Amino acid sequence: MPLKHSAFVRGAAVVFATVLAVWLLAACAPWYRAYDIASDEDLTKISAIPELQKALKDSKPDVRVMAAQTLGRIGPNARSALPDLVDVLDDDRYEVRAAGADAIEKIIGPDPGEEDRDLMVRVHINRLESKDWIARLNAANHLAEMGPEGADAVPALVSALLDKSDWNSRYNEVRRAAAHALGEMRFAARAANPALIEASRFHDYDVRLEAVKALGKIGPKNDTSVIEALKASLKDPDFDVRREAANSLGGFEVYADSTVPNLVKALSDRDFDVRREAAHSLGRIGPKTDGTVDALVILLDDEYADVRKAATEALGNVSPDYREKVLPGILSRLDDINEEVRLAAVNTIAKFRIGNEPVFQALERSAHEDQSFKVKKSALETLYVLKGLDAGTAVAGLRTRPAGPASVAVEAPVILQKTPAKIRSTVDVLNIRSMPSVNSQRIGKLYPNETPLLLETMPDWLKIKKPDGTTGYVFREYAEVVSMAGAAPATMETGTMKTAAAAAAGAAVTVPAAVTPPSAMMIRSTADVLNIRSVPDLKGRRVGKLVLNEEAKVLESDGDWLKIRKPDGTTGYVFREYTEVVAKAGDAPAAMKAAAAAAAGTAMTAPATMIRSTADVLNIRSVPDLKGRRVGKLFLNEEADVLESDGDWLKIRKPDGTTGYVFREYTEVVSGTTAAPEPSPVTVVKPQAPETLPAVTPPAPVETAAVPSVPKVRSIVESLDIRSEPYGDEQVGQLAQGEEVEVLDTLAEWVKIKKADGTTGYVFKEYTSLVNN
Repeated sequence: MPLKHSAFVRGAAVVFATVLAVWLLAACAPWYRAYDIASDEDLTKISAIPELQKALKDSKPDVRVMAAQTLGRIGPNARSALPDLVDVLDDDRYEVRAAGADAIEKIIGPDPGEEDRDLMVRVHINRLESKDWIARLNAANHLAEMGPEGADAVPALVSALLDKSDWNSRYNEVRRAAAHALGEMRFAARAANPALIEASRFHDYDVRLEAVKALGKIGPKNDTSVIEALKASLKDPDFDVRREAANSLGGFEVYADSTVPNLVKALSDRDFDVRREAAHSLGRIGPKTDGTVDALVILLDDEYADVRKAATEALGNVSPDYREKVLPGILSRLDDINEEVRLAAVNTIAKFRIGNEPVFQALERSAHEDQSFKVKKSALETLYVLKGLDAGTAVAGLRTRPAGPASVAVEAPVILQKTPAKIRSTVDVLNIRSMPSVNSQRIGKLYPNETPLLLETMPDWLKIKKPDGTTGYVFREYAEVVSMAGAAPATMETGTMKTAAAAAAGAAVTVPAAVTPPSAMMIRSTADVLNIRSVPDLKGRRVGKLVLNEEAKVLESDGDWLKIRKPDGTTGYVFREYTEVVAKAGDAPAAMKAAAAAAAGTAMTAPATMIRSTADVLNIRSVPDLKGRRVGKLFLNEEADVLESDGDWLKIRKPDGTTGYVFREYTEVVSGTTAAPEPSPVTVVKPQAPETLPAVTPPAPVETAAVPSVPKVRSIVESLDIRSEPYGDEQVGQLAQGEEVEVLDTLAEWVKIKKADGTTGYVFKEYTSLVNN
């Protein structure tokens, strides 16, 4: 019996040992042995991809994680596995979802194409679920760069913004980034407004700041809850938040009756940035009440130049009934110590179109005695324009001012009467509305080749009348004046042309003496020691110093700061208040060159070519291709120098030095020509020096019959999606490259089109070109 028992025990032990050995061998075997992958070397081969795709569906989470990680190491060659990795993003385990997101990002690479953008949005949404605050921060920043195209991530960004599980200072950076990303998505993120309103009351002031900025960018402009939140933010303890609230409220002109009293109060804020932005916003809305106008007039004497400039510009948009009242205050700004304020005063006087003795005397004094060439030029041209407009009115007589080295003959002034003007659209299709509001009924459309009469001017709207009798309002930003009765077309008439015309007629032309402008702006320090900082902030690191009267070149202007470079190469920011402009000899601008040429009888060549953007936002790309990297932006009417022409593209350089390519279709020439590299010189015959300058009546503009045509655009990309609404998800069709369609309407970045088969929808404007006007 004991022997039998002993044999049984030995047999059981052998079986147990065998089972244990098999289990240990299986446990120690690499995970991929369960699939048709022989070794570690085979894991990263393309032939292993089908097996790795199977492993993504393994029942063990750790196997799914390792399969995803391995596909990520293979990189772009594993694109065939993307559909399976997309399924992994819905896995019930976060570590598996994170590994799938990492793999997708590595396979797509750092520069995703159009076809991969939606997938990258899902990757960033996955990152926003991470417990790592840096991963969430990076995801929000990437979504901000994508703008409205990342709108699918709005719910995830709202969750990140309102996440109350972590209130440490680091996680506040995630909240700031989430609010910023929502703002960059504009109207597509309107569902986030309640969350942003809540965030505008958070403890961290940077979060409140980004939330207020986002509310101003998103709108919509008829959301009263947003307006109330911004009005409350005008009382925020932090001045940056109050500044952005004041700036944002300027866009809600539909509810001006509600917002204006709060903005008027902000004009007396203790911080100058808040006062400046409040003045800007009131200027955009248009000062229409005694209280608003009086508060802005008081601000003309503010201690800060930027505030005085903003008040001067804002008063330029007062209703006609207040112009006589504010004119003395504007004339007083012609003696301001700051060049930009004086220039703003000249521009406001030009808007008022009032010609009387004080106006003419003030403009003459500025044209001859001002230390700034820009102010002299603008004042002289404004004087010419006002005299040109006065040509059709009763004149008491002609008199010559006392002779001198810089005298200008003027007529006895009278109050100028507005004469009929015509405007044209600067966009493909401009809606005509029944009232000056974006919410009013559309009653017609204006095309670029039509020139209706201008009946009335408002701060943001123009009342017009078409030849067919249609009368209504168009948005001022998308229109420009093309002609006036008794004056040359506004888009062409400048001091240069008027001076040349006067010279050709044998009139005496005198110009301000000693007006050689700087070739590049130079400043010098007016303080004993002026710190140069790394950023435009008093808390920025000091990188150098300017001693009293030491000069430096100005690279760019940033509010109260100037970015400068010293001769030794030191570059940084200095506080503008402690500097003054130093004039250096250089080429005179076109207007004064023409006057000098007319007086001397010399030849003048055409100015260098400049263009301006006719689109709200025009991308600047690194190469002349729509797939080129974006290196900057040109905003509506922003100007830049043309360096060269390349087919449908122009290589340009902005004043801040940004260089790249823009699509020619969305630009217009400001000066020079993009077609003629060597313009022929224009010779002006020297006159016989008569004693006075008689009024020059420019030729009446040649009017052509407006024949409206239906504008068309064509696709400039291989396949252009047609969507049911701007930024919408529903795709209703596609345009092939070169396919032409009718334009029904235009928005900021979208065009509403109609195909030949009747398909109607929206396409992204940047990927189209105009076929005809």
